[in-house]
Amino acid sequence: MRIKNILKEPKTINQVANELGIERHTAAKKLEALESRGVVKKKVFGRSKLYSLSENPLVEALKQDDEFSDELKSFLSKVTGRVSLHDSSYNVLFSTKEHKGKCYEVFANRNSVCIDCPAEQVIISGSSKTKKVTGLGEVNLHPIKNRDDKVIGVVEVVNNG
Repeated sequence: MRIKNILKEPKTINQVANELGIERHTAAKKLEALESRGVVKKKVFGRSKLYSLSENPLVEALKQDDEFSDELKSFLSKVTGRVSLHDSSYNVLFSTKEHKGKCYEVFANRNSVCIDCPAEQVIISGSSKTKKVTGLGEVNLHPIKNRDDKVIGVVEVVNNG
């Protein structure tokens, strides 16, 4: 049995070790490795740590403050144009141009969701979309889905041109 299969609900290291039939320190090392890759997340309650599956490893990895996250951000910053990650409420979680706030505020200088918003269309349809935007160029948007196949965000790549 794999750790990811038993983390449908939050569990302590001891619970994971018992269910897998492995030593506690082995379970702790495996959980730490999965956490560093964004596959699981940890909540600390005093001396106890509860581990559960992440909504989406990419989103969790970009939120981390570690070497893997730094390498991923560095790789994305080398992409021509702008790469950004928004949640389904239009909050910019990551951008190669270091913008934070609602995507329509920071990228379109608006107070509300853009008319004919391509991100909104991706969130609703769950399918990728490419659109030419005056002043920006080609905008490619791709859904980010959780384990239940629900769209929880959008990756947007703007190719200036």
